[in-house]
Amino acid sequence: MSFPGKVELSPVQPLPLDIGIPVTPNEKELRERRRFSKLIPFLYTVQKWSILPFGCFALLHIPAVVVMPSLSVNLAKQLFTMGRCVYQAPGLESLMIWGSLGVHILSGVTLRLLKIYRNYSYYGMVHKRTRRRKSLFAKENTDDLDPSFGMGGITSLLGLGFKGSYISKILGISPLSFTGYLLLPVLAAHIYDMRLLPASIDRDSNLIDVEYVTQALAQHKWTTSLGLLALVGLASYHTIGGMMRYLKLYSLRSRQWSYALVVGMFTVAGFSLRAISQLPLIQGYVGKRYSVYLA
Repeated sequence: MSFPGKVELSPVQPLPLDIGIPVTPNEKELRERRRFSKLIPFLYTVQKWSILPFGCFALLHIPAVVVMPSLSVNLAKQLFTMGRCVYQAPGLESLMIWGSLGVHILSGVTLRLLKIYRNYSYYGMVHKRTRRRKSLFAKENTDDLDPSFGMGGITSLLGLGFKGSYISKILGISPLSFTGYLLLPVLAAHIYDMRLLPASIDRDSNLIDVEYVTQALAQHKWTTSLGLLALVGLASYHTIGGMMRYLKLYSLRSRQWSYALVVGMFTVAGFSLRAISQLPLIQGYVGKRYSVYLA
């Protein structure tokens, strides 16, 4: 039956719609996904635990060169010498510094490359992490936070709720990973200046002491001070943020304490640099060797 002004409908044969997206992954994709599901958690575990030996080195080194000079430079010299006798002992330096740090960095870079490849194979593009935006005044549920959320942002510290990091939106990586990549060249420059360069000239770095930083500040004031402060700031954020991630500390109180620790370390480092810069320049043979290192 038909009606005036109406379009008559008739049944049609249903046909499948092919839009180029397979409904189920093929065997090759299933093998890749199984491989990723095993390899990525393994690399996370390696990255997590490989940094522990370097953490032991940091517990010996950081109090002597970052904290103690702000209180007593003479005591800082003694602690630095004592710590160096431990972590530069034969075999320990390779384990605590080169091995631990190398495995941590390589596992992190490998993880990033695997994730890029996995996202490209799944989506055909580099897939950036997206987070659901919440209202500024919404109550925060810490159980739903991304594990890489870590220390959060300024709005979360003010109790205004979570907003996605601009670094995550633009680069597709967490602020924790971003500070790690920024830390790499700064840490490499520090190791080269304090360990590798003197060893390449005199075959060891036994002359390096707190006074060497005094000489460096006198000859290259801005590059030395900015480099060391950047090292302390980035290392503090990356270390404390990583500990929060591993310990799953995402509460507002935990993040506030973490930022307080980072700011405190940065401030103490500034006072220590000021105290070291006021030391008299060392003279004689050692002072001449310092000038050669810093030339």
